Amino acid sequence: ENKNKVREIHTQKRSKMDASKADRKTIIHLDYKEVSDMTNKVEDKILKAYGTDGLGLLVVDNVPDFVQKRQALLPLGNKLANLPKEARDRLENEASKWSIGWSHGKEKFEGQPDYSKGSFYANPQYDETNKDEVDLPLELLVDNMWPTEDLPELEGAFKNLGQQICDVGCMLARHIDRMIENDNPAYTKGTMEDVIKTSQSCRARLLHYYPNEKFEERPAIDLANLDVETFNDFWCGWHNDHGALTGLCGAMYTDENDNLVDIKDPNAGLFIRNRHGEVVKGAFPKTSLAFQIGECGQIYSGGLLKATPHAVFKGFGEKYKNVSRNTLAVFMQPDWTRKVEMPTGCVAESVYTDNFSKVPALQDRYAPTDRFIDFHSKTIAAYYPE
Repeated sequence: ENKNKVREIHTQKRSKMDASKADRKTIIHLDYKEVSDMTNKVEDKILKAYGTDGLGLLVVDNVPDFVQKRQALLPLGNKLANLPKEARDRLENEASKWSIGWSHGKEKFEGQPDYSKGSFYANPQYDETNKDEVDLPLELLVDNMWPTEDLPELEGAFKNLGQQICDVGCMLARHIDRMIENDNPAYTKGTMEDVIKTSQSCRARLLHYYPNEKFEERPAIDLANLDVETFNDFWCGWHNDHGALTGLCGAMYTDENDNLVDIKDPNAGLFIRNRHGEVVKGAFPKTSLAFQIGECGQIYSGGLLKATPHAVFKGFGEKYKNVSRNTLAVFMQPDWTRKVEMPTGCVAESVYTDNFSKVPALQDRYAPTDRFIDFHSKTIAAYYPE
């Protein structure tokens, strides 16, 4: 009888451990109705998504009109990338260091110009910057620019989807605030919502990944044994988002004739490395919105929430021939001059995480006295050294 009890206890412990491991690889979903109504208690789910054992990703399903807004914008990424060169050149803005307007080949990947993708950047909430911020670098004071003659439908579609993502992000931030407030009375009430609601420095990025020139099939990726130090087939390499919250749309694939292509590829797309070193595919429905927690959210929460390293793995094979990938990311971040502060009583060590060699260490980029512009500048310099 005693042996049976011991065996039962061991079985229960093993079941809990197995469940815990499963949770570490589970993508958490909330319905829009849960997020939009503050009477709903969703803190446990948010902690599972963004806490120490989470993937740093939370999906919101059934967002009203999102499908239509996504359909209106994402195909324009393909049209924008295929405008005549002189039209694209008119959208380049060197004064902003290509952080507004069109950018292609200006960013670097492993020290080389990255021509695999083109980006169009704009603030989805404000067309004009706050020129009163006189101590900011000039590149941060550049207003939005739009292809009003060459692609007039882009501006409205970009703002409609970008603003909706900010609105849903603001709803989610209210729940995040309540969760942190319950955990830490020293937390400044409403910080995350205020960051997203009042910031004038939001950036949205319409991404166009050009067709891959390599059509050979690639063996299936064995995630359990993936060598993250040597794996290098990326559309976008390993990084942490450093804002407060990032909104993501599922990718849309189009062929050379702008026809939609349905691609389901377990080896390509968003992949996340959790805090246990496990790599998990960050798959979510194309009809849903996803939100990743950023390092500012990690700092504001005193380390309760954790940003996670993630990358976009490149697709291979005949199915990608002449096929491009288009998506939108909205980076909800503090105003440039806002302090990135931990709750009173926290020490910097409480917000640092175990270092991953592919992501510059947070302690080398953040100081408790930093404004967001300071933290942002050190982060960009760490990822893209001169």
